[in-house]
Amino acid sequence: MEAIAEHDRRLTSYTMRALQAIEGVQDYGPKERGAVVAFNLDGIHPHDLASQLDEQGIAVRAGHHCAQPMPIQPNQRLTVCFPGADQSPR
Repeated sequence: MEAIAEHDRRLTSYTMRALQAIEGVQDYGPKERGAVVAFNLDGIHPHDLASQLDEQGIAVRAGHHCAQPMPIQPNQRLTVCFPGADQSPR
């Protein structure tokens, strides 16, 4: 189980570095986190971005995620998953 947890941490770290390299990404969440990343990209509606990512084989959820009463805008929610060994980031 520890190997799976370490792999999960590595994937999440990789995902955060990749998102931070994109201009206009707004990250919603703590610095230390699990494998769920909520974010927006300036100038692109969350549903439009979700459609564009889907065309590239990247599945995200777009919307309020049960937080509509809170004063936040809709966003993307990406769950880092456990891919096969040949797909692991280095």
